[in-house]
Amino acid sequence: MFSHPDGGSQYGGSEYDGSQFDDVEDLEDDETTFTQPNPQPSSGQQRAQQKRPAQDVASGPSNPRRKVNALNEMSNKFGLMAEAVAGMAPQLAGLVHVLSTEKDLADMQAKLGGELRKIEFLTPLQVFRITNILAKEHDLLRVFFTMTDEEKKDYVFNLMEHGL
Repeated sequence: MFSHPDGGSQYGGSEYDGSQFDDVEDLEDDETTFTQPNPQPSSGQQRAQQKRPAQDVASGPSNPRRKVNALNEMSNKFGLMAEAVAGMAPQLAGLVHVLSTEKDLADMQAKLGGELRKIEFLTPLQVFRITNILAKEHDLLRVFFTMTDEEKKDYVFNLMEHGL
């Protein structure tokens, strides 16, 4: 028995004795079905569910305005990247030039000793001194490698006699 605080039962003041369901006993058990009620979402969840379809439609691929905005943004980003690459091109060209010049100089310096040993009447000490001068003075080294063998001989004797 369930009592209410005011002294009566919660079923309208009369005591519950089970007689309200006397006619239910005639039903067979196999006909009785139970259904569990679906819980209703809270009002906050209902609002979120109501907003989702609108958001899904707006963010979906079928919204032309969003597509246009996305394509414009991508186009702007590609434009900025192209400008950055174009701005780097002169710097890259300069770097390539410096690196190729350094490689050319290293190749010329490596060949210098062999070229100087071809010149008759140079002692090993003279070859060493001229190698040091030309290896340090890149412009003189470049000039040396543009000359014929006879011109190289005169050039080296002039450097030994008069210096730089």
